[in-house]
Amino acid sequence: MPPERKSVIDQVTAEWFAPLRLPDSGTFALRFSRSEINRAISLFTYQQMLGMCVWDDTYAIPDHAQQLIQTSHHDVIRVWFREKNDTRNFVQKMKKEAFDLPTHIPDKTFKIPTWMKNK
Repeated sequence: MPPERKSVIDQVTAEWFAPLRLPDSGTFALRFSRSEINRAISLFTYQQMLGMCVWDDTYAIPDHAQQLIQTSHHDVIRVWFREKNDTRNFVQKMKKEAFDLPTHIPDKTFKIPTWMKNK
């Protein structure tokens, strides 16, 4: 598509993702080394700022595979843990930093998580 026909978001996306050398389309996985943490954080930051639909959601799995992290087009960050006790510890630490679990769903298309249905 000629540059004059691309939307501003398309142009920003192209600039933001250029260093990552991503495929033009499709579903794919990226692996970042610890020394590339800035690239991984950049990808999550972009998604939180400009991700608008489900195909913009971004997932991260640390190399120890104890958690799964998702940034969502609902402006939500989700974290899943392999061990239930890790979930409790994470919630407590987040609460200590004044990041309580949400009490309302972000929008009507959001699927209510099991833990929120009981509240």
